[in-house]
Amino acid sequence: MSVLKERNTATRRSPNGTTFSNNVGKQQSSSIGKRRMPTRSFSRVKKMGWHTYVVDLFVVMFLFGIASLYMFALDEDIEGSNQADASSRMYTSLTNGTDKDNDNDNGMGASIIATTKKYFENSIEDAPSCRPLDEHEVTFSLAIALSSDNDLSMISHHCKRWGISAPISIAVWTNLSPTGVMEKMQSFKYNACQPEQMTITTLSPFDEQKLPTDNNPPINQLRNLAMQGIQTTHVISLDVGMWESGDLYETLNTPLVIRSLAQDPKLAIVIPAFEVNIQSYSSRKECMRNIPSSFDGLIIQLGEKRVSPKDPLHFSRHGSTQYRSWVKQAYGELIDIDCVSSDGYEPFIAVRYCEGLPPFQEVFGASNLISTWITHVLRLGYSLKQVGGAFVVDLPTSTNANDKEDSSDKIDTYLRKTNGKDIRSDVFQWLDTNIPDHRRVQNCDDFDEVSGDETAYQ
Repeated sequence: MSVLKERNTATRRSPNGTTFSNNVGKQQSSSIGKRRMPTRSFSRVKKMGWHTYVVDLFVVMFLFGIASLYMFALDEDIEGSNQADASSRMYTSLTNGTDKDNDNDNGMGASIIATTKKYFENSIEDAPSCRPLDEHEVTFSLAIALSSDNDLSMISHHCKRWGISAPISIAVWTNLSPTGVMEKMQSFKYNACQPEQMTITTLSPFDEQKLPTDNNPPINQLRNLAMQGIQTTHVISLDVGMWESGDLYETLNTPLVIRSLAQDPKLAIVIPAFEVNIQSYSSRKECMRNIPSSFDGLIIQLGEKRVSPKDPLHFSRHGSTQYRSWVKQAYGELIDIDCVSSDGYEPFIAVRYCEGLPPFQEVFGASNLISTWITHVLRLGYSLKQVGGAFVVDLPTSTNANDKEDSSDKIDTYLRKTNGKDIRSDVFQWLDTNIPDHRRVQNCDDFDEVSGDETAYQ
């Protein structure tokens, strides 16, 4: 009651005798040190503030719950969509006879089931379009086919020479997964390959836990899979025993080469090939230690006859490469190869990987017929230029010359059908019937059509 009376009083005297105004609606003064008693209106405001806080908190929690439900539903839709896409890709790959998405192996690569194609083909499956390129877009990868995981130790030498940041795609005939292949490579003492530079595809027979020793790997399918694994515009398809010079990657990235490749999607850069004279060394390890990596080192070994142009006894295979001119070429310089002297020509080339590039014909199975691929490439209108400075060197599989001849006899049996007919004639007949001839590289005046016996050595 005293509080109510005090609020209705116009003036009030303080204990020390000071008089002050007590008008309703105006701020009141009070003596210092005295605690002001809370009024009913102040308690009402406080309660209203608390109620507002509770309501706001409830609204925030409610909205948060709705947002959470929405995000959960969205994630379910995305996951379902991804699963549907994966299922679609899986179905497509299975209907094509391969299972590229069966084992993504944490992004390392894919495991493929070997299939045998029965017909010749004119394009690589799923190759990107041959759109125009700017010079800064031109990039290079190695594509290497391995007929056994026993050859994986050789990949480390490619990584050292090609470069630890330069991409390499390999296809391996093995029952290991791509991750298993990478782990095996990393287990080697002198491994130089980095996982981020590698794309790995494994190829194995269907439903077999162990590869039979007499099962011949489909080398051309492995080559195509290695090319399909690249993420660059251009590719060099190499056999695992062909060692590139230490400056090949830098040579291909010189301005003239880059500009030429960007301007012409059907330009193939020939990389001159050499081989080690196996008679000059007592062991395979000694050969490996002496494989030249630089132009100067190669020239010295050529003079000492420890190295020679590849297959000097079989001119048809590399004789169209202008070795005498190459010795005088400047680093990165390009010169035209105007004609080929044989339909057995099989150079190693850097070429645009896109829908216009023909595949290695898988119908040949275990037959190693690079020359038919080059013939197909040339028929489609590709031109040839050899590059100065860079090269590749063949590391022989044996230091015994007789072993090499025995191996050629075994390959000869794969190249011939039961009626003794050279199977190369089949692809030539198919090309004449189905592929218009747009050659820019013509046959030389001394052109010689290679016989089946000589090509069988391949």
